[in-house]
Amino acid sequence: MSSKKVYVINNSEMMTKEAQNSLLKTLEEPPEFVTIILVSNNENTILATIKSRCTKIVFTEENKNEFTEEEKLTYETLEKIFGNVENYKSIDLLGKLDILYKGKEEIFQNLDFINIILWQKAKNNYKYLDYIEYVEDTKRRLKANSNFDMSIDNLILKIWE
Repeated sequence: MSSKKVYVINNSEMMTKEAQNSLLKTLEEPPEFVTIILVSNNENTILATIKSRCTKIVFTEENKNEFTEEEKLTYETLEKIFGNVENYKSIDLLGKLDILYKGKEEIFQNLDFINIILWQKAKNNYKYLDYIEYVEDTKRRLKANSNFDMSIDNLILKIWE
């Protein structure tokens, strides 16, 4: 029914080398309308040739009791905003997400948390997989020492589009 297809391979670390090599052929030239998600608890068992063709997104389970009050407020705010991101206008979104500009030290943790929220939303609407890619692109830009504010602006505008 959709113009895009998403395939999720859970426990991909359990694939045999033969299965991984078969998958590699698809990963080398995937159709434009296909997104393949490999879920693994141990990336060391996945062939390097497969990993080189994938975007890695790390999800960690944090102990909420270890968060400071400020971190809890940030995460609650991000959850509220990204839980309803489709209902915001760009200027409203820019205003609401000022917390991303303030938290330069925690930006990667905040972006990972945003990906968790978007991943949950992607279960019902695949367009949120594109949003996750925007977040990952922002992380790459920040690691390459791109301008912080411009990188966050770019993320917010891409999500709003």
